[in-house]
Amino acid sequence: MPRFRARRVGWACAVLVVASPSGAALAADGGTAPSPSPSSGPTSTYVVEVKPGEAAAAAAAIDALGATPDKQFSHAVDGFSVDLTSTQADQLATAPEISAVTADQTFYATSTESPAPWGLDRLDQVNLPLDNRYTYPDSAGAGVSVYVVDTGVSPNPTFGNRLASGFTAYTDGYGTTDCNGHGTHVAGTVASTLYGVAKAATVVPVRVLNCSGSGSTSTVITGLDWIAAHHSVGSPGVVNMSMSGPLSTALNTAVAGLVADGLTVVVAAGNNDANSCSASPSSAPAALTVGATDQADMRASFSDWGPCLDLFAPGVSIVSLSATSPASNVTMSGTSMAAPHVAGIAALYLGVYPAATPDQVDAAVTGAAEHVVTGADATTTTDLASSNVLPVLGSVSGLRITAATTTSLTVAWDAPAAVAGVAAQSYQVAYRQAGAPWINAAPTVATTEMLSGLQPSTTYEIEVAATTAFGTGAPSGSLMGTTSIPASATSLYVTSVYSHLFQRAPDPSGLASWTSALDAGTPRSAVAYAITSSAEYRTRLIATSYRTYLNREPDPVGLQSWLGEMGRGMTVQAMEDGFVASAEFYANAGGTPDSWVRSLYATVLNRTAGPSEVAYWVGRLNGGFSRSAVAYGFLLSTEHLTSVIDGYYQDLLGRGIDPSGQATWVAAVQNGTRVEGVIGQIIASAEYYAKNT
Repeated sequence: MPRFRARRVGWACAVLVVASPSGAALAADGGTAPSPSPSSGPTSTYVVEVKPGEAAAAAAAIDALGATPDKQFSHAVDGFSVDLTSTQADQLATAPEISAVTADQTFYATSTESPAPWGLDRLDQVNLPLDNRYTYPDSAGAGVSVYVVDTGVSPNPTFGNRLASGFTAYTDGYGTTDCNGHGTHVAGTVASTLYGVAKAATVVPVRVLNCSGSGSTSTVITGLDWIAAHHSVGSPGVVNMSMSGPLSTALNTAVAGLVADGLTVVVAAGNNDANSCSASPSSAPAALTVGATDQADMRASFSDWGPCLDLFAPGVSIVSLSATSPASNVTMSGTSMAAPHVAGIAALYLGVYPAATPDQVDAAVTGAAEHVVTGADATTTTDLASSNVLPVLGSVSGLRITAATTTSLTVAWDAPAAVAGVAAQSYQVAYRQAGAPWINAAPTVATTEMLSGLQPSTTYEIEVAATTAFGTGAPSGSLMGTTSIPASATSLYVTSVYSHLFQRAPDPSGLASWTSALDAGTPRSAVAYAITSSAEYRTRLIATSYRTYLNREPDPVGLQSWLGEMGRGMTVQAMEDGFVASAEFYANAGGTPDSWVRSLYATVLNRTAGPSEVAYWVGRLNGGFSRSAVAYGFLLSTEHLTSVIDGYYQDLLGRGIDPSGQATWVAAVQNGTRVEGVIGQIIASAEYYAKNT
């Protein structure tokens, strides 16, 4: 289930980018200006990071070198961009008011061309296969500004009036319009009505990459600084940076500044199949860094990886808007395509919780992710972004094992507290063996679940998460549970006999005693007959007769009397005859020979007596036959015994009696074989043993 990466957010330092040298050296208050250095030689643009509150002193230090800042940053970071010789850069780096001086570097959009759409479909479901649907909340990110820091965004009808004016760092006449295609594709994935995750969010283009899809560190920071200066404090916002370049502390600092201002920053991991910690902005601790997956939930072969990665999102063959033809679409692949899926999810969350902090947004996004990604190394998360972020419930508590068998574990837990009045509607239980992929059990509305079909004597890791109509919340901590050691065949056999005859599990001593006897060579027939001849089983037979014939529970005196008679050799039929011929049965039946005969047919033969049958037996009774003699004939009749023995077959073997078995057993009972013996022979049979071991 989802992991959380520790975040470090704050204004550690400020940034400057420095321009070509000129002028005399001046010392800033409280600082020492470096000696002027030769201004001859080739110059390059450098980004100068300034310590907090030292911008004026830093500017003086630059001026003392004979250089003039090209740009000043004062929002996302403090600093400048300036053209310097390498000697001047080295000298400036020693000034006490300077945090760092780094060469301006080039950043690139991170996509490659390739065919076929599916990304949105993957976001709203826990597992594959895709269901060709994308479900999202009605708010759809309304009221949230998503800053697309990219190649610009071209107008498109699917943005409606949700495309803001934005910012461009270039004076090439394109303004914020996309002359490359990358930024429009990214923005379409974030917020277009056709391809967007957050279909009501506002897109703010921040054009810092040129028509070739590249831009410098200073240009990118200029865009971030513009965002920090123009974003309304307290209003929800997301920044998407689908780009990658060399490691830059200045850029990472600028990202941290935006987060400190309350903006959630989502960045692409990079497309170099390399460690994302070695590049920027993917290494920025304050950002949500996103890798790319394919349609099989595998890490895309090009996607960067490593501990700086927070989660993955669909990034292969993603269909979105065309910058040149509003009616057309374009298919691209890259971590650039993955990042806007996550930016859109963040916008969905902020659309419902506009006051959420970046840390809360990050927790919601990573907490909703499913741990299903394959193909990444051990340093990399397996989390795949999910749009099921609303509302985010806390973890369930009290996760515990309540029962274990050889093939199942039953777990229970306590429900989490409701969030914003929304309580858990169901629960998702996930389990796995060590190192194996997670398996999701069927959702349950109860706070307990039996995981079946498990391997015997095996340990499983189990987690549970609560689900609302908006999605699945944070998972519980892992619980380890181990299935039972398999029982021996004889142990299973004894357990089944107890279950069939006594409707209970064997007590430990009884199980051990009978199992030991069987393992020592005692025939099953001997064990079976001993069990069916026991006082416990005969008590069940007597109690059944009380309920069937007298419609009441046995009284203690009567029960003990019948047990004594059966212990002295009375058969089941003779015992039942005593009930059917009794004055109590006769009175309950109506107290007349006619009513008694009719009741005899109903209780013993389970059918209605015909008029001629009633007349025949009433005549016998009136002619001197006793009720006991008549009842005994019924109880030993082929009709009655066939029904009784067939019932034993159905209960013990799961099938009806075969004709040869019927004839054999009916004749045996009629000739004096005890019913307990018949039952014992059935449970001693090879067929019964095979079915129950």
